[in-house]
Amino acid sequence: MLALAYFNQYYGIKYNGLNIKNMMTFKPDFYGKNVNVLDRLISFASNGNNLKGDQSHDAFNRALASATAKANLHEFLKYNMELFTSETDMNTWFKNNIADNAYVVEKQSSNPDFANKKHKLYEVINNGHHGRYILPLLNLKKAHMILITTYNTIAFSSFEKYGKNTAEEREAFKKQVDLRAQEQINYLDFWSRLAADNVRNNLLKSENMVPSAIWDNHDVPGLGWVDRMGHTKKGDFAPIREFYGPTDKWHGYNGMGAYAYIFPKSTTTRGCILHHL
Repeated sequence: MLALAYFNQYYGIKYNGLNIKNMMTFKPDFYGKNVNVLDRLISFASNGNNLKGDQSHDAFNRALASATAKANLHEFLKYNMELFTSETDMNTWFKNNIADNAYVVEKQSSNPDFANKKHKLYEVINNGHHGRYILPLLNLKKAHMILITTYNTIAFSSFEKYGKNTAEEREAFKKQVDLRAQEQINYLDFWSRLAADNVRNNLLKSENMVPSAIWDNHDVPGLGWVDRMGHTKKGDFAPIREFYGPTDKWHGYNGMGAYAYIFPKSTTTRGCILHHL
């Protein structure tokens, strides 16, 4: 039952209207391998780490990839995109796929040295630690996320956090999101032009390391600071239930103005900080 619930949560991925959830759950031999469905479900659920939301990327690579004849989650998603759609670019497919539940602003640098570097959402999150966001974003149902990407950063927030709960309110609020996105790239480009030649490429995190994650807080108008499970007196708070909670990116109120933590990437460490849109 645990494995069934997991596949239901993370593999409702659509390709031109075709949802691969049932195929991944009950017809895994579609991908060319002889797989016993029951044995596969039991084996997957027997490792508790496979069932953790923040392990969704690694769990595929660890426990599911071999049955699909694909090396990793990226290759699996790309294979299905090419098989079931006419799209050829993963960045475009991913952004379009989550468009109903995520407003994505991808800011290209105005600095000629960085203008053609990685800055789009998929290429930013298909990168080390950030791979855990791929499947949760593809399976959003009620949350309406805000994502801003640059060559240096990826910022996370939601319309619900600002009390924008209707389509009309969300559409109007996009102007504020666009403004914040422009301010972010202006700030980064200022420093990229000012930096000495021998350190300038340290800003190019999308190419050289993991981009810094920028997290908005969980203080919601009329609800206060929403708990780890996303439960409130007015019902569940979808951004935490569907994204921050499963990816282990919920943080509690500590009375301070910013939040930071460190995760490893190769031989470097980079902090992730909270930022208000």
